[in-house]
Amino acid sequence: MIMVERLFEELAGLEAVEAIALGGSRAGSHYDEKSDYDVYLYVTAPVPEAVRREILSSYCSRMEIGNAFWEAEDNCTLTSGVDIDILYRNLDDFTRDVASVVEDFQARNGYTTCMWHNLRTCKIVYDRDGRLAAAKRRFDVPYPEPLRAAIIGRNMRLLSGSLPSYDAQIAKAVRRGAPHCFIMGDMPYMTYQCSPEEAVKNASRYMIEADMDCVKMEGGLEIVPAIEACTKAAIPVIGHTGLTPQS
Repeated sequence: MIMVERLFEELAGLEAVEAIALGGSRAGSHYDEKSDYDVYLYVTAPVPEAVRREILSSYCSRMEIGNAFWEAEDNCTLTSGVDIDILYRNLDDFTRDVASVVEDFQARNGYTTCMWHNLRTCKIVYDRDGRLAAAKRRFDVPYPEPLRAAIIGRNMRLLSGSLPSYDAQIAKAVRRGAPHCFIMGDMPYMTYQCSPEEAVKNASRYMIEADMDCVKMEGGLEIVPAIEACTKAAIPVIGHTGLTPQS
């Protein structure tokens, strides 16, 4: 840890660096000596790669300078054998992005709240003008209900019910991979047990949206009404004997 603290002191001495924060397990109390470091440098201008390489070479046995897997970043291994990822951010841009989520309720395709969570849970190591601490205070608010609704509304359409949705793509892949097979759709738990009407509604969706040839239901005499309702609606049903893991 002493070596990392020296690295932080050297990075904090750069004119462009206004704040440094730790994320991940190192920002909390649940880590050990092998836990890697997730480090966020908030900069007012890009730090040249040559400068970063020169600084990190004193602390790292392996360096990948200038990666861009998630953000502008350097992915390295310290001489102690522990990995360290250093990500470079502009605090104003970062704050605007978090505000668009927390205050403007703009949902994304997955990962909507990850940067908000990153800010709220980070451990500030250096904060020249107190701006990072101010951002943490600004966004230390309860989860907004409009944001929750926006995330569900946007992402549920990607999971089901749209042409590019996840379930439609899976169904298309199954049908293309087995074009001459009789394909059975296994009805999920509680999609047919509530009432015969619900069974018909859900089974018909399964047949149409997933392009199934039939559906399967598990159970005994208690699901006979659901099976009868589906067969009357011209939905082929396969029964199940033996164990009923979905029940």
